[in-house]
Amino acid sequence: MRGDRDEKAWAFESAVEKALWWMLRSTLGRAMGLMLRLWRGSKMLRVASYAGTGILVIAGITFASVRTYENRHASIHVGPGAYELSPRGDRFSIYAPQGIEVWNLDRRRRIGTVRAGDQTVDFMSPDGRLLAGGVQHGEYPKHTVEDIRLRRTQDGSVVRVIDTAKDTGWPVWSPDGELIAALTPDAVQILRVRDGRLLATIEGHPPLADGPEQIVWAPDGSFLTMRGKRGGISLWDARSGRHIRTLDGKFESGISFSPDGRLFAEGGAPVKLRSMADGHLVRELKSGVRSGPVYSGSVLAFSPDGELMATGGTDGKVRLWHVDDGKLLKTYSSHGYNEIDHTSSVLAVAFFTDGRHIASHGSDETVRIWPVREES
Repeated sequence: MRGDRDEKAWAFESAVEKALWWMLRSTLGRAMGLMLRLWRGSKMLRVASYAGTGILVIAGITFASVRTYENRHASIHVGPGAYELSPRGDRFSIYAPQGIEVWNLDRRRRIGTVRAGDQTVDFMSPDGRLLAGGVQHGEYPKHTVEDIRLRRTQDGSVVRVIDTAKDTGWPVWSPDGELIAALTPDAVQILRVRDGRLLATIEGHPPLADGPEQIVWAPDGSFLTMRGKRGGISLWDARSGRHIRTLDGKFESGISFSPDGRLFAEGGAPVKLRSMADGHLVRELKSGVRSGPVYSGSVLAFSPDGELMATGGTDGKVRLWHVDDGKLLKTYSSHGYNEIDHTSSVLAVAFFTDGRHIASHGSDETVRIWPVREES
């Protein structure tokens, strides 16, 4: 499999890099001693000493620069149809000819294949154990999508089917995986996963009439957000469906909440960090280069401790930021160019649960794993 070959190639490159680094460190002291002895000799030997020392310094700087620039990473080739990174960054699912493949990013291995059987889209639960998708009735394209089907990622077995009593759009998981927000033609339904019970209904939102409406859950699952009718970002209580308040911001740019709920990131060029209290602008994330706008919420990710943020751009690069001051900490080498759709974009980013690595999915049909900090 191509993914295995990419992983082995990455492992080989890392091993060679470590060997070269060890050789450089182990021979540096001896080489400097030799240069010192040469310097104490004749004038000609001093010239040779200066030249040798310069070569060593240049080699060291070059090696360190290349090592930093390349940002060694694991690359998994997933092919066309790659779709979703899990919110926790430890798994991803792709749509392959044989069905929905689910991969474990920690092990870089496929852990299950779910036979699709229809044209519906399934979304992975935060813990990666379940897939939620609409049930297709009739043949594509003359069909309807009703109800919500829950399946296990390991073997595709059906856990339950939740009756929504009407057409259903994209189901959106709550952060704890206990609830699902289901889009319908005239409302948003909040459903409990364990028994399918309808807990709340948010009326007056016809998301299926003009296309799917974005829904983003709060980190603690207490409320969810949608675009306000008169602009801004509307907050709704998840248990009662009550409107809480509306914040300043452009929801269509995509948003992502910080783990502590104090801030949310709004996509665009540049990315804006706003206060959850009233939506006022706290700071902007500016890289100083034209990286392209960030519109989707899936390419905005806070680290588990809320101190860092990863963003993806249309230039194919992943950038790491310090949240408190908006400082750009690192720019990772980019995803490749896709000659089919002529893009080099990052489609999704997510932090691993330990905060030590970032996963990104690009239009070059790869999922890549980047170290937050260089490991020795």
